[in-house]
Amino acid sequence: MLTLKDFTYQLPQELIAHEPETVRDHCRLLVFNRQNGHWSHHRFDELPSLLSGLEEEIVLVRNNSKVIPARLQAKKASGGQVEVFLVRQLDSQAQTQTWQCLTKPGLKVGQSLIFPNSAITAKCAEITEYSRRLIFQATPTAFNHFVDTYGHTPIPPYIHTHLPEAQLREVYQTTYAQTSGSVAAPTAGLHFTPQLMSTLEKCGFSFIDVTLHVSLGTFLGIKTNNLTEHHMHTESYSIDVPNMRKLAHALTTNQKILAIGTTATRTLESLYSRIICGNKLCPSIDQSLTHDLNYYRKLCGEKLAQFPQPFVAETDIFLYPPVRFHLTDHLITNFHLPESTLLMLVAAFTSQPNCNLTFTNWLSSPLGTAYQDAIAHKYRFFSFGDAMLIL
Repeated sequence: MLTLKDFTYQLPQELIAHEPETVRDHCRLLVFNRQNGHWSHHRFDELPSLLSGLEEEIVLVRNNSKVIPARLQAKKASGGQVEVFLVRQLDSQAQTQTWQCLTKPGLKVGQSLIFPNSAITAKCAEITEYSRRLIFQATPTAFNHFVDTYGHTPIPPYIHTHLPEAQLREVYQTTYAQTSGSVAAPTAGLHFTPQLMSTLEKCGFSFIDVTLHVSLGTFLGIKTNNLTEHHMHTESYSIDVPNMRKLAHALTTNQKILAIGTTATRTLESLYSRIICGNKLCPSIDQSLTHDLNYYRKLCGEKLAQFPQPFVAETDIFLYPPVRFHLTDHLITNFHLPESTLLMLVAAFTSQPNCNLTFTNWLSSPLGTAYQDAIAHKYRFFSFGDAMLIL
């Protein structure tokens, strides 16, 4: 049985990227072939030629969720400072907005908060294992204006930057972000420029937009060594009707799907689980039974084509070896933290039953070896770092 320690590696601190590349698509790109374990070094703006060389009909699925300035400064009635980190909206009423939040320090039930330069107040209504439920006294419009005016960009704690807030809001956001709700960026998408996407479309590739609002499920660390005891926090995802039709067409015509990021991947695999397996994590299909996988992909597409309204659901899907991926053929992703659920996802994607490569632990795996080569070549890691294309 795999444990947390099977997904660890050592990274020199100087390779953590604290600021993005000046030009988004000028970052480095490591291309990893999960069929044979080989890799090569490129630049991200080579993506159109790299995909064209595959001679496949490919659609790219991107997460268009927009990061909100989720960090707020507040005071308790006693005058003590409190940092409030908005995690997920739970309810919206005419005069109150209810959010799941992280607070530092923690709050007791009934404690109230005031926010400098604002008439908005909040009260702690519930304490859970990781968070607090806060009820803000504000209309939806007033609350959104307050967050946009006084909130700060929720960059990860390992990033130390001197960039001003206005610039952070621009660079820690994909150029195609549309729907507000994430408290961390879907970072694989940060490398795409409008020009690069236009070039891809001119080369015959198309884009499908999905929305998964990044929350605790994506970035919360694992506290137990036994992976089966880790439970992902719920995140909401949705697909509108036009994009659902595009995805249905891609599945029923056997097009290959390239997920831009782990959140797009989790959306696709959650969608499959909901449609085909009744929202349960679908069991692995034996590698030799590829015709079964193709059949169920097509069935998923046929069912999606019949949906008359946007698909809205929640997911707590946790993808780690040896889970089977059903809708994701290729993946663009960043280099991930040791012992993170994101590292486990890419480990599963690059090992049996999804390809011929085996996985026993990260350091001995082909992808883990590619990571070590990326370290040797001074790649930049994590949210503002370089990218990887997994084929």
